[in-house]
Amino acid sequence: MGHTPIFLSNYIFKFIAGEKYKEEEGFGIKGFKNTIKMIKNRSTAAGVTFSMVFDQVNGFNNVLSNYLYLKDNKLIDGAGRGFYLKALPDVKFTQKDFLNKYYENNELRNAFNEVLFENLAGNIPIADANFDEENSEEIELQYDEETGLYTDGNGNYYNDEGEPVEVEFESTETE
Repeated sequence: MGHTPIFLSNYIFKFIAGEKYKEEEGFGIKGFKNTIKMIKNRSTAAGVTFSMVFDQVNGFNNVLSNYLYLKDNKLIDGAGRGFYLKALPDVKFTQKDFLNKYYENNELRNAFNEVLFENLAGNIPIADANFDEENSEEIELQYDEETGLYTDGNGNYYNDEGEPVEVEFESTETE
């Protein structure tokens, strides 16, 4: 088998256990911070890292992982008993009671999710296709003698007026 699984895989992640969390401090959970590094990735650059919170009772915690993301990106400010979301400075919380406040306070939850979405969406690259629909060239159609229709070569067929037409082909299976 050798190196085949590594060669054929699309993604390889390296999980690095980080700081430990105790129930009586921090987030109020027993667990740890995990830094995840993309070693191999066929759709993005390798070497990208991100952090996730692992709760030893419930597994990876999405809300606390997103909290870490916003805090690392300086969108959560404050310290000790007075952390707050920069977009909502009037709602204060401690890290230990953040999960409860998140689920109980609709205003905090909505503001948190909105800020998170805006920042995560900024991480998605926009393809540089230079595509302008108004100035795009027309599809070059070829006449298909078998059907008597025009085709774009991608399995789509059109009549003489250029309107799409559904074509059903007879099965050529032999018994």
